[in-house]
Amino acid sequence: GASPHFYEFTPRQLAGLSGTETIFAIGYGLDDWVLKAAEAIEGVGIVVVDNGIELRENAEDEHGDEEEHEEDEHGDEEEHEEHGPINPHYWLHFGNARAIADTVAEELSRIDSANAETYRANAEAYKAVLLAEEQLLKERIVLLTTKDLLTFHDSWYYFADNFGLNIVGTFEPSAGREPTPRYLSDLRDKVREHGVSVIFSEPQYSNAAFTPFVNDNNLGFAVLDPIGGTNEIPSFVELMRYNVNTALEALK
Repeated sequence: GASPHFYEFTPRQLAGLSGTETIFAIGYGLDDWVLKAAEAIEGVGIVVVDNGIELRENAEDEHGDEEEHEEDEHGDEEEHEEHGPINPHYWLHFGNARAIADTVAEELSRIDSANAETYRANAEAYKAVLLAEEQLLKERIVLLTTKDLLTFHDSWYYFADNFGLNIVGTFEPSAGREPTPRYLSDLRDKVREHGVSVIFSEPQYSNAAFTPFVNDNNLGFAVLDPIGGTNEIPSFVELMRYNVNTALEALK
């Protein structure tokens, strides 16, 4: 339930990871906290699971303009975590999730070759589950008359690509970077141009930062979850189902 941008292991958690051989990571600045685990665990390897995935470069408006970069040079760098040129939220796409399943299965097969057939068979079975769920959700979301999204964070571009949605803007220019007045003015124009009536927040972040913008523009808000891992959303399939259902309900 914690934000991956600011998560830190406790000493007890690190001790509990003793003996770990492999860490599977998203990479591209999203989960650099795993590097601390790698430093503390002798012989552990990190496998970034992006094999076979078309990565999306951050658009210019996701990073903000030159003026915003100049302003942030005077701020506290620790408060302004950024991904870099690649948007790392690629797991929020069913096609990419199937590629990740293959990557994990192949790595486990390499480590434990005696059980390679089992790992690969399990991956194929899981990919079939993912495909079936994707088709069901696409059948539902295609019925929407409006498909424009305004999001708090830049997590949802792969998700939008997967389901034919359009992100008109994000409240944060990039992860942890506060928007400037000029950025917010441009965002307000996009909201009006597209007739947007709702902003999608995330449970890992406080709503306080964008509450004035919401009030000034008479927006409602709904909560999309990019991570899950809670009692309510314990699996990837349930995570994607929750997010599609949330988007459907809000955009109606």
